[in-house]
Amino acid sequence: MYFSNLAAATKALKHFEAPSAQALRAVSLVVKKEPIAKERLAEVAEQCGVSKKTMAKVLSMDRFAENDLVLPREVLVLLLTMAGANIKDALAGLFAVFGEDDGYMEADEFVEVFDCLAFLDSEGVDIPEALRQEVAASFRELPPVTLGSVYQHPAFADAL
Repeated sequence: MYFSNLAAATKALKHFEAPSAQALRAVSLVVKKEPIAKERLAEVAEQCGVSKKTMAKVLSMDRFAENDLVLPREVLVLLLTMAGANIKDALAGLFAVFGEDDGYMEADEFVEVFDCLAFLDSEGVDIPEALRQEVAASFRELPPVTLGSVYQHPAFADAL
């Protein structure tokens, strides 16, 4: 519900182009995890193929507007959710942007980006707090995970 509503609202925005997963991955490889100046993130994103107007719109949102520095992951996760219609699309996007070339992601890395995703669904429509907690508790100790193993994990049985 959250993701489908966000995707529909995104399509209605003037001058917004949902960036490709490849462009967002390129940005993530350059900026890493550390806080970064919004201007620098926008510059890197534009160099990687993300529309300047899209970045300006996202960085002017309340959650980012008041800060000089932003966490790149939060911005990238928000951008990738704007293209998907549901949690399954969002999870696939997390792997496309933050996963390794071989399709794996370190389990603790998955927990971190999933937390960013869950934070966006602040009302718990698609990602209830119980799911966020289950992922945090059960994934941290796992070996690297794939998108398929996430889909098959019992924590996601009711969410997908």
